[in-house]
Order: sequence, then C-alpha cells, then structure tokens
Amino acid sequence: MPSSFPLRPVLLACLIVSIGQLSVGLLFPALPSIAQNFSLNAEQVQRLISFYLLGFGPSQLLYGPLSDAIGRKPVLLLGIAISIAGLVLTVSGVDNFSLLLWGRFLQGLGAGCCSVLSRASLRDSYSYQHLAQP
Repeated sequence: MPSSFPLRPVLLACLIVSIGQLSVGLLFPALPSIAQNFSLNAEQVQRLISFYLLGFGPSQLLYGPLSDAIGRKPVLLLGIAISIAGLVLTVSGVDNFSLLLWGRFLQGLGAGCCSVLSRASLRDSYSYQHLAQP
C-alpha cells in the first residue's frame, strides 16, 4: 500500500458502520434476561430485534438521497440524534415493553444512516481503483 494512501476515511467509516452493528449485537446476550423480566417467551422478546431491523432497513432508502441533497455531515448527525432519541426511549421504557419496542424502532431508524453514509463517504474519498484494491 502506498504511503500516500489516506487511512482517515477508512477508519471513520469503520467507526460509523460499527454504530449500527453494535446496536444489534449488544442486545443478543440480554434477550433471556429481558424475557424473564417481562415474563415473555423467546418469540415475543425477539421482536426487539425485528423492530430495530424494521427501522434500520427501509430508512437507508431515505438517507442516501437526503445526504446527496443536503450533505453527509448533517444527515449523519440527524441519524445519530434519532438513534440517541430511541436509546433514551428504550432506557426510559424499562418497565414497559411497548416503549422498549418503539425505542428500538427509533434506534434502527437512526442507525440506518450509518451504513449508507459510511459507504458514501468512502466513495467520496477514494477513486474506484483505490476501492477495488484487495
């Protein structure tokens, strides 16, 4: 790899995309405890993952064109703010499973920007030849 190859965009993209991935992965070990706390079965508590993905997946269709129109940074900050609002709703809904579900949905809605904008920022920062290198 040449010494003039800038690594900062790659590191930033890795950090951004990890937000969305950690939001899903960190919940898996807690699912049995959540099920026990709310007296739910495994299928019911797995809706926490489903609601997150229902927000995460379709929101990517909005963040791409929006970031092209108004810029990457404002859209990233908006998405992270929505994700934090979902986190606050999730934490405040510790006694209400419905609030947990809607908080997870908001988290997914906000975190959808991370996967879109990490790829877009890499395409903005590097030429096709640099992106295609193994």
